[in-house]
Amino acid sequence: MITFTYEENRITVPESTTAGEYITQNNMEESVLCCKVNNRIASADYVLCEGDIVRPLTIADDEGYLIYKESLILVLLNAAEQISNGNTILVRQSVNKSTYFEIENTQNNRQEVARQIKEKMNEIISQNKPLRSYKLKKDVAAELFRQNGEENRAEQIEALPTEYITLCKTAKRYHLTYQPLAYSVRSVANFDVSPYDDGFLLKYPTNHTVDFIPTIKSGRKVHCAIEDYRDWISTIGVDNIFSLNSIIKQGKGSELVNLAEGLHEKRISSIADKIKANPDIKVVLIAGPSSSGKTTFANRLCLHLRINHINPVVISLDDYYVEDERMPRDEKGEMDFECVEAIDYELFNEHLSRLAAGETVEIPKYDFNIRSRVKGKSITLGEGQIIIAEGIHALNELLTSRVKHENKYKIYLSALTSLCLDEYNAFSPTDNRLIRRMVRDASFRNTTAEATFRLWKSVRRGEQKYIFPFENEADEVFNSSLVYELAVLKEPAMKLLSSIGKNSEHYSRAKRLIELLSYFEEMEPSPVPPTSIIREFVGGSTIVH
Repeated sequence: MITFTYEENRITVPESTTAGEYITQNNMEESVLCCKVNNRIASADYVLCEGDIVRPLTIADDEGYLIYKESLILVLLNAAEQISNGNTILVRQSVNKSTYFEIENTQNNRQEVARQIKEKMNEIISQNKPLRSYKLKKDVAAELFRQNGEENRAEQIEALPTEYITLCKTAKRYHLTYQPLAYSVRSVANFDVSPYDDGFLLKYPTNHTVDFIPTIKSGRKVHCAIEDYRDWISTIGVDNIFSLNSIIKQGKGSELVNLAEGLHEKRISSIADKIKANPDIKVVLIAGPSSSGKTTFANRLCLHLRINHINPVVISLDDYYVEDERMPRDEKGEMDFECVEAIDYELFNEHLSRLAAGETVEIPKYDFNIRSRVKGKSITLGEGQIIIAEGIHALNELLTSRVKHENKYKIYLSALTSLCLDEYNAFSPTDNRLIRRMVRDASFRNTTAEATFRLWKSVRRGEQKYIFPFENEADEVFNSSLVYELAVLKEPAMKLLSSIGKNSEHYSRAKRLIELLSYFEEMEPSPVPPTSIIREFVGGSTIVH
């Protein structure tokens, strides 16, 4: 017999008991996705050892939610392969807390196809066949693709800049992944499938809803922004991580940077032209989740507005933080800077409406050293001037309800990553933003990777409550992702992630991101222009100070 700790309880089981067996024997298959053992995500066949510290992961955990989604997508692929009659299946990014996917030649009967897929997925789940991933040397993995008649993919796998890769398998083919899988498909039984746009949505609970699938809102503007960028990167020949790596290895990284940055410049210029064309606009509001590049975007938009003979006045929502005694507290009793009540939104509302009416207003300045507002500068909007306000709550109508609708222009900004690992596996935009933030905070805020991970849960909670619900309010969605960025962020991010020790509760998440980055060819930041959004994170910006 051996004894281990499970959620602070001492448990004794026979020797050779695996993590998967323990979950099954205790009737936890439907709720527990997998286990973390000594801060590592353990496979189902991991043999529990004396003294192990075991923690179950459910969909309520950030890591558990990612495992739920990845495992359910694998069930989807198995089902779709069986009913698609050889038609190509493409799995894309998240839309409205769901996963968007397409199946070739299903435009005329998508309702029936959705029904068939859901039925087949339920059949697979009822059979409870185990999900498997395989950590293999890349030459061994390449041989599996060759045996499956996929010579081109075998060569692409061999060209990856890492010795080991992780594959998961459906009924007919292998897929590249970096996410762990659930022990049992019974733990991912809550889902739905419905037609959406030219494809379908795979819907599931989130770590914030847990027991139910959240209601789908429009989200079409965000979806269109993702699809537009995907169409663009496909046009320039960057369909997946393999083509990106090939371009970098051929020495064409600088050309790719120029193309990607040129697209951003064109989009920002177009937004400035729209604002110029509407003389009613007095206030431009810019919002988006953490590490979307809001500061760089706002400053670049200012430049393009000035080119259009509009002189913008920039106001930061951070200067409207309430005093400490009014600051809301989270469940731990700590000050919650993420919630909308942390902003004196009534004062902000008043100031915007008065400025739009032509009055002079004294704007406060928040001093983070003394955590208090101090006297700022007086502002009056002159001829040809508008206000630009940037902050995570900028699209919340609470902050601007006293400003007429026709006087406002709302921009939602996010790194809506469109690059995929392969045809069946997209990587998370949230992971992209976390990597951005980690690199930036280490360079400019003297923050360790451990501290960034620790804060990330609070940041994500704030995004779910106060940012994502308002994305549909935007007049414009700007995708701040850059197809080349993880190749540039790889070197500093890998160093930071490698600093997370085995005793850290964030160790497994760090290892997962290390695996993701290991698939990318590294690229020097030297071709990246000083006005790029990426310069906000790696340094060298001439537009963010």
